[in-house]
Amino acid sequence: MKSLNIRSKAILFSSCIILSGCASGYQANKFSGSETAARNTVEMVRLAYPVLAENTGQDVISKATLNGINRFLSDSNVRYGDRLLIDRGAKVSDKRVQTLYKYFRSLGLETGEEIGIFGAEPAAGNMTIYLERHTVQTPECTGLNTPSTPNHQNAPMPNFGCSNATVLGLMVADPRDLVAGKSDTSGDTEKATAAVKANRKSK
Repeated sequence: MKSLNIRSKAILFSSCIILSGCASGYQANKFSGSETAARNTVEMVRLAYPVLAENTGQDVISKATLNGINRFLSDSNVRYGDRLLIDRGAKVSDKRVQTLYKYFRSLGLETGEEIGIFGAEPAAGNMTIYLERHTVQTPECTGLNTPSTPNHQNAPMPNFGCSNATVLGLMVADPRDLVAGKSDTSGDTEKATAAVKANRKSK
């Protein structure tokens, strides 16, 4: 009888240890229900380059001014997705601004059509070129070994979709597309299907 009591106590003690371990594990892995999915972070930066008034006082862009602008574009490593904006001070004509915009487009660069205030207002006769660029910061996929249970609230895993978000952030050519897409007006589906419609009507 004595040995039976000892055995019962041993079993009871072992059960308590197991249950306490499960309880502590549950508390450690308990989901709050407010876990957020991993996402890419997109930030917009603007690099500024001042363009001084010409010594001649004319609207013509001088060779020296153009060389300085080209150095700025080269040093900034201008690339696909970048957008060029122009801010002007007083006494700068629309012609001078549009001449620069036309030059940028001839290089295959995207420009903003507007002429506005994007920073500190330039002095009279001067302009400021802003190179607008969007950058993406991929999420950190940490804690991949976090147990998925218990999860009584059916909350999303903290790293759910993290690898997909990371790959998307690394492959996107223009991070701005992650914020807002672009409309495509190059294709005309009505023209593309006109031949098919004509063929069906003739039958």
